Amino acid sequence: MLKPEHFEEDLEGIVIKDDAKKLFIDELEQRLSTTISVKNIGNYVSYRQLIRIELYKIEKHLMGEKEYQPYVTQW
Repeated sequence: MLKPEHFEEDLEGIVIKDDAKKLFIDELEQRLSTTISVKNIGNYVSYRQLIRIELYKIEKHLMGEKEYQPYVTQW
C-alpha cells in the first residue's frame, strides 16, 4: 500500500507525506470496520469492537475480577 515515494527525507529523519497519511488512515479505517465471526461471542463484530472487548477483558483482569483470556484467531 505504501511505497518509498510516499516518504521524504527531512532534517529530523524520514517523514510520511500528507497524501500517504490519508491513504494509510483510509485503509486502517476500512480494516477496523471489517467484521469477523467470533466463536466465543457467537456473533459478528468489527475489529474495532474486538479491540474494545479485549481492553475490557484486560481491565477486569487488572481489577482482579477475572483472569485474562486473550482472543486467538482460529484459521
